[in-house]
Amino acid sequence: MSDTSSGSRAGAVLEAIVWWATGVAVWQATVTTPSVQEWVAAALFAAPVAVCARAARHAARGSWRLPAESILLSARLIPAILADSAGAMWLAVRRRGAGGEFAQLPMPLEPAEARRAGREAMTTVLTCATPGALVVGADRERQCLHVHTLPLPPTAMARRMRRSTATGDRR
Repeated sequence: MSDTSSGSRAGAVLEAIVWWATGVAVWQATVTTPSVQEWVAAALFAAPVAVCARAARHAARGSWRLPAESILLSARLIPAILADSAGAMWLAVRRRGAGGEFAQLPMPLEPAEARRAGREAMTTVLTCATPGALVVGADRERQCLHVHTLPLPPTAMARRMRRSTATGDRR
């Protein structure tokens, strides 16, 4: 067995573990009352999702390289979910039409396709994980994501994503 096949196998296992952990985290973020049963269910159901996610990325010949601030942004996800949930509930209680609006989230120019794809994937997942916004499409030509947002104050995570994608940051 060569070092290359051993390295690629280790990379595949590591990627599947990352997809699995992401699946478990997303599951737990959507649970109203965490329990042992929910953790077990998350662990079990995230396993085939992780295998399928890796296979889908490989089939699409996707190559992602997450931006350096991914961990910092991910740490702001839970507070963003809580703030957006409270805001969405407030909109519902006030019985105001929370139709929201469509906006463009500019993406910074990246030196490599793998970095661009990684930033786009990370931004899409984090944005869609909150109740206040949903990525509905991407425009690679214009280097932006199309997002539908509820009329809520921006969270710290959303402000940070806007700063990291501001026009001044574009190369």
